[in-house]
Amino acid sequence: MRTTVLAFPLTAAMAVALAAAPALADTGSLGSSALGSLGSSNNTPQHYGKQGRADAPNGVRSINTWVYAPSASARSDSTYPVGAQVGVKWNSVIAAGNQIDGPECTMSVRITGPKAPGPFSTKLCTSKYAWKLNVRGTYIARVTDGISGASNAVRFEIS
Repeated sequence: MRTTVLAFPLTAAMAVALAAAPALADTGSLGSSALGSLGSSNNTPQHYGKQGRADAPNGVRSINTWVYAPSASARSDSTYPVGAQVGVKWNSVIAAGNQIDGPECTMSVRITGPKAPGPFSTKLCTSKYAWKLNVRGTYIARVTDGISGASNAVRFEIS
C-alpha cells in the first residue's frame, strides 16, 4: 500500500471553511472536504463523511470529496453551465491521516440528479471522474468504499 503523508497546520481560513461545511445526517458530509485529510494544529487527522470500520482490511477510515470540473469554472458556489464536464474527485484516508493511492478499495461511484448517468465501480482508492451533464438541476456525486463502508458525497448545480 502506497501512502502520501499530508500534515499541515490548520489556518483560520481553513477552520472557517470546515465549520461552514454542510452535513447530511446519516449518509455522511455533503459538499467538498475543503481540508482533505489535513489535521488540526495538534496534528490530529480530520475525517469527513461516513467513516469506515476501524478493522477494515484496506485501512480506509474516510473519503474526502470535491467537485471536479476539468474544463469548466463554477459560475457561483458549485454552479456549473449546462453541457459542462462535472463530477467528483476523491481520496481515501487511513486513521492516521495518510492518503491511500493504490487499488486496495472497491469504490462505487454514483451520481443522482435530473438526468444522471449510471453508477460505476473502481478499485482506485484515490481518483476523479466527470460526466457531461446537459440537464439543469441539483446533482449529488457519492463515493462509497465497499470494503470499509466509508462514504462521502459532493453536491453541485447545473444551470
